[in-house]
Amino acid sequence: GVPNTEIIPETKNTLNFGIDASMFNHRLDITADIYRALNHNLIMPVSVSAAYGTNYLYKNAASAVNTGYELGINYAAIVKGDFRWNIGATVAGNKCEITSLGGQNTMLFQMSDGSALISEIGKPLYSFYGYQTTKGNSVFASTTDAQAAALKNSAGKTFRAGDVYFVDQNSDGIIDDRDRVNLGSADPDLFGRIFTTFQYKNFELSANFGYSLGNKMYNAVRRNMESMSDFTNQLVSVNKRWMSEGQVTQIPRADYGDPMGNNRFSDRWIENASYLKLKEVALSYKFNFMEGSTVFLSAENLFTITEYLGLDPETMYSYDVSLRGFDYAKIPLPRSFKLGFNIKL
Repeated sequence: GVPNTEIIPETKNTLNFGIDASMFNHRLDITADIYRALNHNLIMPVSVSAAYGTNYLYKNAASAVNTGYELGINYAAIVKGDFRWNIGATVAGNKCEITSLGGQNTMLFQMSDGSALISEIGKPLYSFYGYQTTKGNSVFASTTDAQAAALKNSAGKTFRAGDVYFVDQNSDGIIDDRDRVNLGSADPDLFGRIFTTFQYKNFELSANFGYSLGNKMYNAVRRNMESMSDFTNQLVSVNKRWMSEGQVTQIPRADYGDPMGNNRFSDRWIENASYLKLKEVALSYKFNFMEGSTVFLSAENLFTITEYLGLDPETMYSYDVSLRGFDYAKIPLPRSFKLGFNIKL
């Protein structure tokens, strides 16, 4: 890339209010926090002329406000003799709102595979930006349906039965770049964990769940393997593609080279990536003759409950925050089992 020697450090000013409370002789513990953070001089990739030899130059180009909350509860449900049962949960939410883009209202970031991100004043950083399909009828089932819509692509070709029914946002009869809209972001509405611990004498059994609600993911793997635009192997889901007049389906017809752009970056590939995952379950035993020493058996990532069709809804393509909602087939978190000892002398 091209260096920018005028970059200065980002700044963040945070106002936070919190409370910690313990009640009923420490049977119930509650922590709560609310915050508002002002972020200035955010470093972002800004489009530059091709004369630079690169697509983007990093600059202090944005400001944003983050408001959010965190709540944690831990309850000792049973404390009786040698038996204890604790249960708890945390929940957090964060809302990001861009307040400045260096004099611009929007910033568009185009990826090499045709996917795109947009940052807009008043909305979160790095939202998905693409085409919207009609709900419940995303593929023209019949010639009559296609003729009624009377849509063409940017090359002047008319959409017909079996093609994807994209929303003509500006009502000009042409599906082109001007019909792209904000498709949401990878930011969750809520996230946190749920945990519980059982203790009986020297034995302890614990389980820790993680969850996220409202986050979206771009399934680039499915886009590539449902494209039906060349001779590469495809997913079995393409067996449900449109093949005959009147057929109702969500998968368009196979068409070599994809001349109609049915495979273009759209909400077809933006999936709900909410999940509930068993992060860890562990069984341990504490020895009496060596105080503080334990033996344990644990398992991680045993199962995940999600509607996401990719390998892992918790994946993150890179450390670049702009790509946190992109799934390019990165290896998912593994299921692992451990037997260990913690010996204190």
